[in-house]
Amino acid sequence: MSVAIDPLSLDFGRDKEFCVYIYRDPRPGKKRQPIYVGKGQTKFRPQQHWQGTSHPNKLFLATLTEIRAAGLPPIVEFVAFFDNETEALELEAALIRKFKGNGSLCNVIGVRPSMECRITVPMKSELITRIDAWRRKRPDIPTRAEAIRRLVEGKLAKRR
Repeated sequence: MSVAIDPLSLDFGRDKEFCVYIYRDPRPGKKRQPIYVGKGQTKFRPQQHWQGTSHPNKLFLATLTEIRAAGLPPIVEFVAFFDNETEALELEAALIRKFKGNGSLCNVIGVRPSMECRITVPMKSELITRIDAWRRKRPDIPTRAEAIRRLVEGKLAKRR
């Protein structure tokens, strides 16, 4: 079963690196209410939620399980596409604030560990390709940033 992409979503900007999307509830009587707001590094991130069985947000996972049990695909609305992750995160946070009072939103505020600083590291395309191959082998398919963080933390832990 695949994810139903909202035909009303704007279709420009899909070549950009980051996207912000909304999962909407397709079940009768739910009025397409938003159930999750996300930010992904690729346009395939929403489908990874649907195909996966693990997610740090247990409420969202349970809601997806109920939708699957109803035999329906979720509705995914791509809201915007960005070259800059900071802008994508800002829109994601604004949408979570907007929808959090509707009673159906599964987002849990504060799940991400706070970062003390953000760094930019130039890398050759060969290394990025190797990092992407490593992260695609993980069951949760982390973002590039998360994959790099895990690789660095793992290497540093081995040196102790």
